[in-house]
Amino acid sequence: LPDCFPVRYFHSTSWHVDVRGSSPCVSSGVEKCSWTLKFCGEGQEAPCGKNKACEIINTTLLRPMGTFTTLKANGQNSFVVEFQQPGNNLLKCSEPSRTLRTNVIFICDRDKHIPIGPGSLVTKLPYDSIDERDACERNV
Repeated sequence: LPDCFPVRYFHSTSWHVDVRGSSPCVSSGVEKCSWTLKFCGEGQEAPCGKNKACEIINTTLLRPMGTFTTLKANGQNSFVVEFQQPGNNLLKCSEPSRTLRTNVIFICDRDKHIPIGPGSLVTKLPYDSIDERDACERNV
């Protein structure tokens, strides 16, 4: 990871995304949602499980969005965390032959503080936008 990320705490937290609007939601017919994502499996169990992402609908229903597959470099000051889930009829990515891909792109910004510390179980993920042009891919 680039040196601007606090590696010792980074993997111990679950990431929470408050989705703005309904179009980025991956579930069919959903008006409002949020996401919880956990990768690299250290620390407390996440609501969706270790190394999993899910969409939270109506604060109680957890719909799988994928399993953590890889963490890869994205230039010198960025990396991407990838989650994949087979398409199904509950998702906008409804074709079983396709895969829903959720990519969380972390970009180093030394002026923007992400409050992660010892014991942080959930960290709100600040983001500018969600690219949802393809029903089977989300980039945040």
